[in-house]
This record gives sequence, C-alpha cells and structure tokens, in this order.
Amino acid sequence: MTLRVGDYLEHMRQAARTALSFVQGMDRAAFDQDLRTQHAVMLNVVHLGEAANRLQKEAPSFLAAHPEIPWDRIRGIRNRLAHGYLEINLDLVWNTLTSALPDLVTQLDAVISATSASCAPPPTPAS
Repeated sequence: MTLRVGDYLEHMRQAARTALSFVQGMDRAAFDQDLRTQHAVMLNVVHLGEAANRLQKEAPSFLAAHPEIPWDRIRGIRNRLAHGYLEINLDLVWNTLTSALPDLVTQLDAVISATSASCAPPPTPAS
C-alpha cells in the first residue's frame, strides 16, 4: 500500500466517523430541522467521496482488489451532493448516515488494518 492510498483511506474513515458523530443521538425529525447539521454531514460525505474519486484515479487496482467497499456508490453520492445542491434529497442523506456509513467505517477499518499489516516493516531484532 502506498502512503497516498493509506492517506485517502484514512481521510475516508475520518469523514465517515465525523459525519456520524454529528448525528449521534439525533433522530430524523431533529435532523430535518437542523440545517447546520445537514450541511456539516453533507460536507463530510462529499469529502469521503472525493477521497474515493482520487483513489479511483490514482490506484484503480486497489479498488478492484477491494470490491467489498461500495466505491461506485460512494462516488455517486458525492457527485449528487456536490453537483445537485439545489435538489438535495434528505432521505438519501439520512439513509446513508444510518445504513451505509456505519458499515463503511467497519469495512474501512478492516481494509486499513489489512493493508497496514501487509506493508509493515519487518520487526527489528532484539539486542
């Protein structure tokens, strides 16, 4: 794993965790009434998708090697939020938060752990 790939994966994980933290303890009705939280969440989802876009451009073989991550869906929601700002669908945003992001964090944790372990330098012999 190149340092760049690891950085993008970590950016994705952090953006997903941050978005989830913004709605912790919040129900859908409260989310619908809180424009600031909506925008904060959407910005993090856009950042998440942007990192996936960069991975697609710079390391497509890495994405192909990890089909368990829904790369196309991540990039797709990023595009919808970034380019369709006049037509934001809060159902899509809320469903992403409550259904997709928790699973994605778990998947990213596993991929980051596996790729970090495979790229770790060999242990230094004890003196």
